[in-house]
Amino acid sequence: MTAKQFRALLAKLDMSQRAAARLFRVNERTSRRWASGDLKVRQDVAENLVKLHNGSITKEDIDHAFK
Repeated sequence: MTAKQFRALLAKLDMSQRAAARLFRVNERTSRRWASGDLKVRQDVAENLVKLHNGSITKEDIDHAFK
C-alpha cells in the first residue's frame, strides 16, 4: 500500500492518522511516516484497512487482533 492509498483509505473511513496509530497500536509518528511515505505501510495494517473499508471486519475485530 502506498502512502497515497493509506491516506485515501483513512479519509474514506473518516479516520485520523492518530486514530489509526491507536487502532494498530503503533506510535503516532509511525502512522505519520506511513502517510508521508517515509515508511512502508505494514502488510497486516494495509490488509486490515482494506477489510475495514469493505465492511468485512470492524474496528473491534482489529482492536482484538492487535492486542
